[in-house]
Amino acid sequence: MLTANAPVDEHLLSAKLRRLANADSDLAPFYRYAQHDPALHAVIEPVYGMNTFQSDTFFEAVALTVIEQQITLKMAQDAERWLMTQMNDALIYEGVTYYTFPDPRKLAACTVEDLLPMKITGIRIRVILDIAKQIASGELDLESLRDQPFDVVYPRLRSLRGIGHWTAAWSIIRALGVFPPVGSADVALRAAVNRYFHGANGRCEPEVLERTLGVHGEYEGVISYCALTRWEFERHPHIYG
Repeated sequence: MLTANAPVDEHLLSAKLRRLANADSDLAPFYRYAQHDPALHAVIEPVYGMNTFQSDTFFEAVALTVIEQQITLKMAQDAERWLMTQMNDALIYEGVTYYTFPDPRKLAACTVEDLLPMKITGIRIRVILDIAKQIASGELDLESLRDQPFDVVYPRLRSLRGIGHWTAAWSIIRALGVFPPVGSADVALRAAVNRYFHGANGRCEPEVLERTLGVHGEYEGVISYCALTRWEFERHPHIYG
């Protein structure tokens, strides 16, 4: 805790930190399952035991994922960095500047032109602003979805303009710390599956991805997450160190 201007409820703070750290996530059953499949274990071993996190707000999870639709990692991170540094307040502590994600009520007052420096499409900017405006008006309560089951959360997200399966799935991963399958629309995942499961370069065909991961049933989503995380770590060591 860097600073506070009011009394701090330690129980609420502890609960929030546990959620951010996804401390209640239990991947032990998955790891036990993987131990009985040498090929699968070899794929996930480099990221075995990695920490997973939840976003501070559901809006942050959705907005970040919309930014990352069909865009390179570097371009997405440049856009996200601009949004956080230019459209938000900052806290400076011992010479270090800390940013949080912009409040949807602040973004609701923005225009598309205000956000063009992010260098993403106007369509995606409009999706983010439309969701921000729905939250600001009280029409949409994304935070309340944190306490709802997947079969409630997923269709609610899909009902929003500009939110397809990939965006809904990754938003849920970020906001809830669970791992639904992201599907073959994720071209990086297709490349990761092709490399790690089949020893080939390039992207596998959608049906190959579905066949390769689908046999793992309930663990398809977390395997996708592990394979894609390993892929990004290995492709961008300068970012992840």
